[in-house]
Amino acid sequence: MIPRSRIAPLQRDDLPELSRFLIDGFGVPADSPCFSREVLDWKYFDGPGECAGDPVRSFVARSDGTIVGHIGICHRRFMVTGEETPPVSTMHAIDWLVSETHSGSGAFLMMQAFATCQTQYAVGGSARAQAVFPKLGFEKKSKVECFRRVLTPFQRLRTTGRGIIRKLAGTAKDALSVWSTRTRVPETSVELR
Repeated sequence: MIPRSRIAPLQRDDLPELSRFLIDGFGVPADSPCFSREVLDWKYFDGPGECAGDPVRSFVARSDGTIVGHIGICHRRFMVTGEETPPVSTMHAIDWLVSETHSGSGAFLMMQAFATCQTQYAVGGSARAQAVFPKLGFEKKSKVECFRRVLTPFQRLRTTGRGIIRKLAGTAKDALSVWSTRTRVPETSVELR
């Protein structure tokens, strides 16, 4: 028997439960700011909207009253060139997560999100999400490389909520990364015209 779930727009009262669901599901530290109630409130209720009258920004799937899935929606517009061509509404999903026991809810959450606009696009995603994208009609257009560079290795010393040993170890790791990846300054002259 396949567990059933009910999908509905996120409500402000759902935020504490959603925060715990995302923290546990993505395996981030409990004090992670990315899934704090304040950040989720900003993402899904109070933050800036791309389109006037944005539709719902987040859906949750519930089973027996408990959150078993979530999808966040970033509404955007594609600007199409041409005479008097109106913008095309689009979206990409964030914080898309479904519990193992309700994995079928993931596609239903995505389809609900699709209904909020004309087109959709995806950037990145977990291995599980990338396996589902082709089944939902996504086509891979190009690969975008991701690069990471530490600019200020001593930034970790200024963070709060972590022990001094952890801060020092992180700072040492970042300093080593900066030192090992240093590059020479190019010796090419550039003339602006």
